[in-house]
Amino acid sequence: MKHIRLTKINLFGLGRKQGLFALCISTFLMFSSASAQALKDYNRFSFEISGGIHIPVTPTDGINDSDYTGFKQFQAGARYMFNPKIGAKVFIATNRFDNGDRGPDVYGNEIDYHNTFTRIGIEAVTNLGDLLNMSPRFTEKNGILLHGGTGLTYSSPSQVSGKVDRMGILVFGITPQRKLSRSFAIFADLIYVANLKQHYGYNGVSLTPAGSSMKAVVGGFMSVNFGLTYYIGTNDEHADWYWGN
Repeated sequence: MKHIRLTKINLFGLGRKQGLFALCISTFLMFSSASAQALKDYNRFSFEISGGIHIPVTPTDGINDSDYTGFKQFQAGARYMFNPKIGAKVFIATNRFDNGDRGPDVYGNEIDYHNTFTRIGIEAVTNLGDLLNMSPRFTEKNGILLHGGTGLTYSSPSQVSGKVDRMGILVFGITPQRKLSRSFAIFADLIYVANLKQHYGYNGVSLTPAGSSMKAVVGGFMSVNFGLTYYIGTNDEHADWYWGN
């Protein structure tokens, strides 16, 4: 029997962005390597792309949240299933909150008020159909994935040119999916993203004006995405649709 030797990875010497990326990749590869020792009766890897609508939840000070609700989200991800019940995925996503309003920046120049979020992170994934032993009639072509994890958002507010607001995030979501073929499935994804320390609003305006004692707020937004999953491998089924012993 082969034993897997885990090597301790020192992330303390890296910057925040590099450290998070290294943590995501090392965790992903560690579990992938461990699972590779099992019998390969099903495919494990998949890639997904999606786009959809985002809805600001908080903070909404100084804005009408419906004005910043729009179809300006894109996400791409890679997923690995350790078994038919549990897996992990890494993702990168962008959101542009923009309703076309214009006004002065901190230097008095007229600008378009907006904020762009770029997110990276890692999530655990659970196949509820397999975990809850749902009826084969339903799970033959339909599936439900539950996912949650953490990551980092880089916010680019329009009010301050070149300013980047780094925020830790928590992500939770549920993903109904429909099998199209051995290689493809379509899905909808309902997500909530919590921004743990948000300094700029969805319009790019500072939430902490000069003289204010408030340093940051906990923000958040919802999104509904629609996308396509591509399954990679030579076996007949992916873990999402595998019911063998």
